[in-house]
Amino acid sequence: MKNRHKSNSQTDKLIRSATKKKTKKTKSQEDLEKAEVELTKIKVSPDEAPPPLINKHPYSEFPKEVQKKIEDLHIDKQKLEMYSDYLWTSARFVLKELFPDLNAVNNNVDKGKLHRIPYASEEAIEKAKKSILTTTKNMKKFYKSAELAGKGGFGSVFIAKEVATKKRVAVKKLPHDNERTIQNNYSEIAFLMVCQHPNIVQYHQTYLVDEKSVPEVWIIMEYMQGGTLKEASKSKLFTDTHIAYVAREMLRGLQYLHSIQLAHRDLKSANVMMSITGEIKLIDFGLCADFSTGPRTKMLGSPYWIPPEMIQDKPHSYPVDIWSFAVCLMELYISNPPYAESSLKCMFMTATKGLKDQIPKEATPDAVDFLSKCLVIDPDKRATAAQLLQHPWVSRKSVGDGVVEILKQIFLSNSLITLGF
Repeated sequence: MKNRHKSNSQTDKLIRSATKKKTKKTKSQEDLEKAEVELTKIKVSPDEAPPPLINKHPYSEFPKEVQKKIEDLHIDKQKLEMYSDYLWTSARFVLKELFPDLNAVNNNVDKGKLHRIPYASEEAIEKAKKSILTTTKNMKKFYKSAELAGKGGFGSVFIAKEVATKKRVAVKKLPHDNERTIQNNYSEIAFLMVCQHPNIVQYHQTYLVDEKSVPEVWIIMEYMQGGTLKEASKSKLFTDTHIAYVAREMLRGLQYLHSIQLAHRDLKSANVMMSITGEIKLIDFGLCADFSTGPRTKMLGSPYWIPPEMIQDKPHSYPVDIWSFAVCLMELYISNPPYAESSLKCMFMTATKGLKDQIPKEATPDAVDFLSKCLVIDPDKRATAAQLLQHPWVSRKSVGDGVVEILKQIFLSNSLITLGF
């Protein structure tokens, strides 16, 4: 009897152990549940205005030409006085040419000299340097039929045919002629090399080209048949569900970036590519930075998409991307960023009251809740990419229905217009 009892006891123990193993949650399941719980804690009430500042730059001391520009914006005078430092920071970013001291600095200091910590680590920069395949004066033996696709402040992008594969590729040409641009180029190459994700543009290789008076690096990337979110936003064809799909795909790219301790820092509608097959990918890593050593402080990016913490001259980190991401989504509803008539006004309003009151009326309640969690002024209380991916607006099954047809309609018709049909 004793042996039988012992045998039964051992059997019960094994059954309990097996049941325990069966019901044990994986780490990923635990992480998802944690993200869902954290998401529900984020309040969506209107942000409180920041407290009045002890301003270092009273409005009365602004250059007269700058004051004239500001008067045209019809901003409450009391508010201008109360937050004149934020206005000062914004104006110096947008209207650099009207500030004599900035012009003096630009004229007297070597523009090509590096005065800050590089965006990428030394190790990553060294890998980027070694990855450059060749120095050549005759790039036509590698790529031909190059057509200009876009031009920005840092360089130009061309679409070309790769001679070896006969496939189309995107070629980003950047000047490579002084300490600052060289370091920036190496950082961008380093980030593209390390990023392997379906929602981030695929990197191929880089050449150092010396066929002009100014040396260039040519960064070769995948070609996507389609266009940018900026172009797509002008179509006014996106429904709330389509926008939720774009949000989900962008978030997947951002979650990956943040998981490897990188922040994009220049997320805007022109830096999101959309293909006619429904792919959504983040592009242009020229201002991307490694945050493994902690936050950074310099304000950069593009005015309409810059978050409050940068304008308020506070340290910034991964939450900057979430703010900029929300502005991109708002563009898909209304074809333009908030306060499109003035980037200066947009920056000032962003820093002093936020953008929640600019959430489009076309947005559904779920979308409003989602965007509100992205547009929290305090970056520490702003939702993360991982949390937002659990939001019902982007996690429902119907997200994505009809997106491919819409993208084909937008970008194939654009191609026909370009060809003259």
